[in-house]
Amino acid sequence: MKALRTFPLGSSGGPDGITAQHIRDLLAGATDDTLQQALVDFVNLMFAGAFDAEVNAVIFGGRLVALAKKMAASVQSV
Repeated sequence: MKALRTFPLGSSGGPDGITAQHIRDLLAGATDDTLQQALVDFVNLMFAGAFDAEVNAVIFGGRLVALAKKMAASVQSV
């Protein structure tokens, strides 16, 4: 919970759209530590490299958004 509180309000979610606020809200309504422990176990599996490459592509993939620029001649990476 301490780490979730460090995210600024309105922080964007990952590819799945789940934000830190979603998780905080879920944990706030929990009556025991079951959900929190499940999230900890899941993160520990990710850090241990237990998932296949296909799963990692979804979990760690980013969102790409094309933004229009006033000066099309000036191309910069983001």
